[in-house]
Amino acid sequence: MSLLHLGDDTSVVTKSNPLPITFSQRTGYFETNVQSLNATTPVLLKAATAGKKIYITDVIIGVKSAGDVDIRTLQAGPTLIIGVLPMANTSNFSHTYFTPRSVDVGQAIYLFSSASGAISCQISGYVE
Repeated sequence: MSLLHLGDDTSVVTKSNPLPITFSQRTGYFETNVQSLNATTPVLLKAATAGKKIYITDVIIGVKSAGDVDIRTLQAGPTLIIGVLPMANTSNFSHTYFTPRSVDVGQAIYLFSSASGAISCQISGYVE
């Protein structure tokens, strides 16, 4: 720590950080933004990657019409990843998953709504 005098009544205390902060973005990171007028048939959010799993860390969904919304795979089932979310007219949902949601190796992710009407979805995560 050091004290710098800048003038008669002005001084500044400075301190250097012995542990510099570094940031590295995970490889395989993705962010997808989708807008649809009708998601009553599944809308592709993230295509499958051969031999890899998709992990979702953040999701934001906005709807114009009331209905149930989910994010799913189309493998036998289908398998719900996030949902079923009952959404009111002109409502939003957002969530950060500290333990990422994931799908089986080689599966794609889709958005689905039980009601027709404008819907938007943003997901982010990583593939590995």
